[in-house]
Amino acid sequence: METVFHDVSFSPGFKSFDKAKLKDQVHSQVQASVDLVLADLRGKALRKLGVSRKQLIDTEKDLYPATRQWAQAIHAQCPDLQGLCWTSRQDDSAEAAMLFGDRVASGVLNQTGAPRSLLKDENSYWELLNLAEQIGVNIVPGNT
Repeated sequence: METVFHDVSFSPGFKSFDKAKLKDQVHSQVQASVDLVLADLRGKALRKLGVSRKQLIDTEKDLYPATRQWAQAIHAQCPDLQGLCWTSRQDDSAEAAMLFGDRVASGVLNQTGAPRSLLKDENSYWELLNLAEQIGVNIVPGNT
């Protein structure tokens, strides 16, 4: 669920999320049939690069162009890498990943189970509400 709250600010105070933004979003799980080669952007690796989480991972929306430039540079300089992995910005007990579509062969990622609507699937919605509560985000009615 990393991407659902991706643009919610980390600043203190009231944080809200428009429920209408969930309309066409689904929760899907995929499994790779082979081990993927990912650039490690977790704590120790970032430290080795001389980069802090605050500079690359824990960024606000206005810095996303800079983080995309990091991904583009890694893609250009490391042709064997198939993507990136890092400790989730929203949940530091979870990992997040981004794959380079041109480097993961067709058929390597297999969907496990059916996609579940974040609004219509009760379990998915409750998981989302639980995460929202844990990170201090209020889901508010929007224009549905």
